[in-house]
Amino acid sequence: GGTPATLSGINLTVPFNITFKSGYGGKKTIFGLAQTYAGAQSNGGVLTSLGSWEPALTTPGTVSVSPSSGSGLGPTMFTAAYSDTGGANDLQVVYLSFGGSFLATHSCNVGYQPGNNQLLLFSDDNSTAATVGENGPGSVSNSQCTLSGGNTAAILSGTGAAVPFTITFKSGFTGTKNVFGLAQTYDGTQSAITPLGSWTP
Repeated sequence: GGTPATLSGINLTVPFNITFKSGYGGKKTIFGLAQTYAGAQSNGGVLTSLGSWEPALTTPGTVSVSPSSGSGLGPTMFTAAYSDTGGANDLQVVYLSFGGSFLATHSCNVGYQPGNNQLLLFSDDNSTAATVGENGPGSVSNSQCTLSGGNTAAILSGTGAAVPFTITFKSGFTGTKNVFGLAQTYDGTQSAITPLGSWTP
């Protein structure tokens, strides 16, 4: 750039001329840190949050689920595909919902948070969510289904995310259920509620 850094007393002002790439979308936090020649760092070496910047608006989407139809109590691995024009790492949470409508109460509603690699299963009334590590041991249950950690990891690559949900339906959760998906970015932008298929436990 054409603007030099300036020193004034104890203050240093540095211009950084940055052009973000088109795939680097979504809300970003701006951090700063200063270090002396003696190795002393500002704020005890803890990064200081200075603000936020959104290089480009992003569009999340729900693409598909496989299998998209069928029947049985399981366990069945449903692999749901999601997308984000700002990159898959911009996805804060994705949902997969089995019921009469999206996130209906007394249904099997699950989710995945890429940031902490956690699977979610919502309670019968959707007021709380139990968590289990993705691709790890353990499981969580509500009255309609059990969600297991499974043996297959989620894959985030480019603008796409493929998330496996290993689900066992309870015997009382009868009748054909619609399958819906939704994706949400860190800035709160949500995709449309997307019908993906149906399943009959």
